[in-house]
Amino acid sequence: MTTITEAVRDVPIARLFLFVRRTDDLASACQQVDEFLAFCRSRQNDSFTNERFLGAWVDKHTVTNLPQEWVRPLSAAQTLLLTMREIFALWGIWSVASIEAVCRPPVSG
Repeated sequence: MTTITEAVRDVPIARLFLFVRRTDDLASACQQVDEFLAFCRSRQNDSFTNERFLGAWVDKHTVTNLPQEWVRPLSAAQTLLLTMREIFALWGIWSVASIEAVCRPPVSG
């Protein structure tokens, strides 16, 4: 996650993240998502048209129960806020989410 914030430091970006049920599903999920994105690109106005992948997360529970927001610690003083903007899923096997990532500055108290 640190790589995301280092590249965009305090500027919101929208990127894709793939959530997969099991490692055994990863290869077929990548192929199916590639086909889905090719379809989106052919439509030119789809919200998934110009996105880039950040990575993949393998977890049988997360793929079917995606939170609207995740707050992840970067350091003792900084956090990363990940907001799910849009999600497309296939039968609980995989989900691809458009994510907005913002590095929150330290809170002074």
